[in-house]
Amino acid sequence: MTPEEKLLRLIIKDQMADKNYPVKQITPFCEKCRIEIDILDEAIKVDFREIEIGSKSYFVAEPYCPRCFTKIPAKVFLVS
Repeated sequence: MTPEEKLLRLIIKDQMADKNYPVKQITPFCEKCRIEIDILDEAIKVDFREIEIGSKSYFVAEPYCPRCFTKIPAKVFLVS
């Protein structure tokens, strides 16, 4: 894992926990295996995707389940 990827994972994880951040990503969960995915785990492959909401861009993490290797799509919502 590159230092940039590690930093991006950490930033996204912090945003998941921050109640004041305008866009919140729900903690990834594999429906098939019934496990929550920790994006900070270096053993888990994570893809990053940029989304646009209004005129702003945000990054979201889309990890792969370590058991079934299914890509877990990002689920986000706006904090009002």
